[in-house]
Amino acid sequence: MAAMNDWDWQLYPKTETFLSGLVRSFLDVNCFADHLRGDIEGFSSTRFIDWVDSMEAPDGTVRKEDLLKLGYVREPKISAAGDVYLHPGAFFPILLRADNMYRLSIKVEDLERFSVTNYLGYRKIDGERNGPLRSVELNREEDCTLCAVERHGTRSFNIDPTFDVEEYTKALNILSSRNRAFQNDMEGIENLKDNIAALTDILTRPRVADAFFRAERAYWQSKNHAGEVQNSRQEVLGLGWGNHDHHTFRCSRENFGKVIAIFEEMGLTRRERFFAGTEAGWGAQVMEQSDSGLVVFADVDLGPKEAHTDFVDHELEPLEKMGTVGLWVGLHGESVLDAGMHHLAVGSNFKGMREALEAREVVSMNPFSNFDFLKQSFTEAERWIPPKERVKRLVEAKLIPDMQASKFLEHGTVGSHLEIIQRNSGFKGFNQSSVSAIIRMTDPMKRSGIGA
Repeated sequence: MAAMNDWDWQLYPKTETFLSGLVRSFLDVNCFADHLRGDIEGFSSTRFIDWVDSMEAPDGTVRKEDLLKLGYVREPKISAAGDVYLHPGAFFPILLRADNMYRLSIKVEDLERFSVTNYLGYRKIDGERNGPLRSVELNREEDCTLCAVERHGTRSFNIDPTFDVEEYTKALNILSSRNRAFQNDMEGIENLKDNIAALTDILTRPRVADAFFRAERAYWQSKNHAGEVQNSRQEVLGLGWGNHDHHTFRCSRENFGKVIAIFEEMGLTRRERFFAGTEAGWGAQVMEQSDSGLVVFADVDLGPKEAHTDFVDHELEPLEKMGTVGLWVGLHGESVLDAGMHHLAVGSNFKGMREALEAREVVSMNPFSNFDFLKQSFTEAERWIPPKERVKRLVEAKLIPDMQASKFLEHGTVGSHLEIIQRNSGFKGFNQSSVSAIIRMTDPMKRSGIGA
């Protein structure tokens, strides 16, 4: 599968070595943090470094010129008591401080839950619940302070006065309880579009995006057993889904442009585009909301002549034959509506999480990426019985045969997955060629026993 533009994600092994050493030096001093690292890695089969939100270090002990050589770039627009450096790869930000304190912050979804779960007793949490940034100091040993942070739509290091908590909480409630079932999907898309537009009138786009994807993760988890199992393992320590890597939505050709426009209304920008090849018959647009730390993978059926077009901005006409993505949407609905996400990808100790889930009777499919820099695997699909009216429409349109329809209604078909992913060397992209293979493996026609 060939990239459609100039996005070419690099590997940064030297940067990874430097950051691993920086974190290890911190853990060597702060025994409490090292004990927590062991618990996180043991209970959840994730890597501690994937939970690091940021690192603060004394200016001079970490040299600016060294950070620049490692690919970091100074970002003056981020509110902080010092110079903030960001990296274009999959690495956490670094803040150079004027004092002599090292400060490592881990990211969690809910600080109260994290504090209670870890029996921390009373800890003063700075920042309002559902505010953009909250922080709590967990432990200080010598010059190394461990903190936990909860972010909702900001990259700031400063906890500034908050005036939108009530509006954000209202938005989260609206998005969590919104109607997802409509007479037709286009009506549902228009309703969602109007809701998002109304919310961006009262909240910043990153804040709306954060609330939207919090609600989407919860909805997906309610329909995915593997997600429930892994979330329960991470909630042993009250971590939540702070290790989310990307959110995958499946879209019909008819509504693809409208869904992309909704994501853009929330401030997501377009990254790389993919075309999986003539045989695969699908493509994807990757999007990112950097202020909220969110990445989206939006899938859609594509025809062979659309390989080198900007399929996001061109209206996609109906194809003669429905592909894997279109059939999934036809059976279950749009991902942004009643179907929910096709999968959530979470950072992991790849081998460890696969083995731990299998011990809990959650089986993983064969890896579709198995490189030093990128490892990916789906759990076996959740099987869903599609709504009768959707199956009937597909039969009437002669998109599936009667016998196939009966099998779908009796035995169900491919629904959603949990994706287990491990990134190394700061690689931020995706394995283009093998994604095509896994999409074919999860084709509803093939997985139900009919089809080539």
